Amino acid sequence: MTVDFELDGQEFVALNGGAQYHFTEAVSFVVNCETQDEVDEFWEKLSEGGEQGPCGWLKDKYGLSWQVVPTMLGELIRDADPAKSNRVMAAMLQMGKLEIEPLRRAYEGKRTAVAVSRLTSATATRPGRLSLSRSRTSERRPTCFSPTTRPAASRTSTPKAAVLSFRACLRRCRPQGTP
Repeated sequence: MTVDFELDGQEFVALNGGAQYHFTEAVSFVVNCETQDEVDEFWEKLSEGGEQGPCGWLKDKYGLSWQVVPTMLGELIRDADPAKSNRVMAAMLQMGKLEIEPLRRAYEGKRTAVAVSRLTSATATRPGRLSLSRSRTSERRPTCFSPTTRPAASRTSTPKAAVLSFRACLRRCRPQGTP
């Protein structure tokens, strides 16, 4: 059985493949938000009855994956200054729901002492890697990623490389048990 539908001018066809097929993060919808109010609204409504994940990812009550992303994140990540884009990336990897103001503060170099100490202690042993740790609720959350600690030759130096780095980090941020 198939169904045709349209969302915001985009046509989709959905197929009921049967109970043996389940949603995975291999397919997700991205919701681009202009304001923090939009991020908050979509995050709450889509995750109601579902599961909130790291880095702006969530699953709705049906198990479909969504990425709720402020539009300005792409601009900050693509900045020509690798130090700025790396700070934004590190801040994003500390978040569940993405928060615009902390991302802007990171871009401007105004991170909180807690975030700096977490990144510094975690990257001292595993520079440039995302490490996941279990929180009190036993969910996986990113605790560290600091591209700025990698050797200069491997740092993100171009906007295109920053976007590719961002995509790679999102893949690493997927909740436990995903492909």
